[in-house]
Amino acid sequence: MSVPGQFSRTVCFDEFELNLETAELKRNGSEVILPGQPFQVLVALLNHPGQLVTREDLKKQLWPSDTFVDFDQSLNKAVNRLREALGDSAESPHFIETLPRKGYRFIGVVTNGAGIGTATAATSNQPEAGPSSQGHTGEKAQEPRALSFAFRYALAVAIPCLIGALILIPKWFLRHATPDLANVRINKVTDSGGTTGVAISPDGRYIVYSLRRGKGESLRLRQISTRSEVEILPVGPGFHGLTFSPNGDYIYFTRSDPNNSRFKYLYSVPLLGGPVRQMIADVDSPVAFSPNGQQFVFERALPRRKPHRVEDR
Repeated sequence: MSVPGQFSRTVCFDEFELNLETAELKRNGSEVILPGQPFQVLVALLNHPGQLVTREDLKKQLWPSDTFVDFDQSLNKAVNRLREALGDSAESPHFIETLPRKGYRFIGVVTNGAGIGTATAATSNQPEAGPSSQGHTGEKAQEPRALSFAFRYALAVAIPCLIGALILIPKWFLRHATPDLANVRINKVTDSGGTTGVAISPDGRYIVYSLRRGKGESLRLRQISTRSEVEILPVGPGFHGLTFSPNGDYIYFTRSDPNNSRFKYLYSVPLLGGPVRQMIADVDSPVAFSPNGQQFVFERALPRRKPHRVEDR
């Protein structure tokens, strides 16, 4: 099995090509939708091809220490989504092999794509220097010390200069940069004319929007760069607010009760579709998340009471 070194841009396996800078996965040139956590799982496995990557290691990489989720269930979902994207299966794996109660192993053949740095090792064939190879007066032994001192001195001078440049140059460009409003282009994303609500993913790669069809509305997901589109939820009651979760893996939406359009519920659904989870009843606005993603705020119409509530996820 070919083992990649430290990846600098892309890595290839079978008919797939993974761009580590843009988080894009392509299969025979066509882009495959791969959300954040499945992408992180794939990178972790590709960093150790043919080796066991434990479930505990994957949990630590996917979630911060202060995150409170069902780690096992969330990890299983992330691996299942990765297998769906690769067209793989747990029963007859071609890429992702499960080691029960331990973790996972990448068993595909990995090859270096353009721009990947490969680790190389060099061995010296020169004989070990004996006593006779040293200088007569010890001057040659002192030479490396002098070079080492000069190198350290150069670093001591260069590093502060480099840090200063990294701080000042971006500020200079930002101060002198002015938006070119004359060349702003507006692109039409949808063509149906029935869009009623929209939200953009945190990474800017996807949009989710509600589409009016007759008296009902459906929920659709579109990848902006490729314009590929899938329907997440079929036609049903109207939507009244769409929000991506901070990690981009879930969509939170407010939707009317089928029997009473004035009464609404808050739901969540995985990015690529799946089981819909009802979160809260009697919600009258989209939700907005706190910076740490552990809380969200929404509006509820309550007479003689403050309309703003904060709920823990």
